Amino acid sequence: MEVEVSRDNLCINKLVCEKKELVFVEEDMIVPDSKPDILNTINLNGNVCIYKKEVMEDKVKIDGDINTYIMYLPDSKEDNLRGLTANLSFSQAIAVPGCREGMRAITCVTIKDMECKVLNGRKINIKVGLEVNIKLYSSNEEFIEKMLKDSNYYIKYENNNNLVSKIIKNTFNYTKKEKKEVMPVVVNTEVNEPVVYIYNSHQLENYSSNKYEPYNITPNVIMASHILKELLSREGLEAIVEENSIVDYMNLNNYSFGYSYVASRVFLEEKIKTYPSLEFFIDLHRDSALKKYTTTTINNKNYAKVLFVVGLEHANYKENLNTANKINAIIKSKYPTLSRGVITKKGKNVNGKYNQDVSSNAVLIEVGAYENTIDEVYNTLEVLAPIIKEYLYGK
Repeated sequence: MEVEVSRDNLCINKLVCEKKELVFVEEDMIVPDSKPDILNTINLNGNVCIYKKEVMEDKVKIDGDINTYIMYLPDSKEDNLRGLTANLSFSQAIAVPGCREGMRAITCVTIKDMECKVLNGRKINIKVGLEVNIKLYSSNEEFIEKMLKDSNYYIKYENNNNLVSKIIKNTFNYTKKEKKEVMPVVVNTEVNEPVVYIYNSHQLENYSSNKYEPYNITPNVIMASHILKELLSREGLEAIVEENSIVDYMNLNNYSFGYSYVASRVFLEEKIKTYPSLEFFIDLHRDSALKKYTTTTINNKNYAKVLFVVGLEHANYKENLNTANKINAIIKSKYPTLSRGVITKKGKNVNGKYNQDVSSNAVLIEVGAYENTIDEVYNTLEVLAPIIKEYLYGK
């Protein structure tokens, strides 16, 4: 007798339901006596730690902490930047109809929005929006274990349960899914008509953390971007900073480091569609050169030097090169030692485009290097902001 054999993948746990909900955690914080008064916050970063989750009847309870890191301008002429940390504890019960004890819950909690308001020089309000994703699974392990021990178990089961066909179908049915690119989640911004878009293709580039180690803060290019946004605002130029994690996007799509500019382009193009008012695009980086090559002293103040990088592997590269040369010339005329100049790149082992083909006003700027402090970066951005304004609109 000829026996026909087929092979199917076996699913041990059945997905019962998914729930996504946005919750908010808000708390006032008193600035410690050891810290100077707060004039304005520059950057707010944080991460979420879940230490307990409980599956209950029609709800899932989640307990955790939000560790926040705040960089601010003090109301003092003596200090440029200061930092402090704050911990927000939360306990949220998420309603999930049909949920019951014994189910397995997979939870993912991410920060979607963070806001810090200065109530007065000694008090701030921190509000964090958390996106909670819950997947609930009902285990079929008992049914499968008995069936594997007794090949006729499903027949016995069928005699006692008219839902067996559905269970077997749900347990054994397997549909191959095509690999799809995971698209970004765009974070809303309060700026309606921004002129400048600042992003970081290499978001993990850090600066020296020596000064801020007591606060558990590692300054990076994202922080520098928020500083530049604030300084541009003082010049009357509305700017937005890319809030989405390009690193997470790369990980979700299995991109290697070499695809950083491919990943950042997704967010860049999204912002161009969302904000037709954008005129200037800055990909802000930091270099890997030694500090002696990336630092200059002007009027007894240390600055992180800037370097412009232009890719030559697109049709309109001359326009981008002209833009970089014009800005560099303005810098040289005002601060002769501040710029390391303009370099061009093409060929193997380089990107060669750097997304500059989207606009003649797209620039890649290296601000300092890994040994530079965030204060030196701040000093540079403080003089760069009015120079960008001058380039766009003249004196």
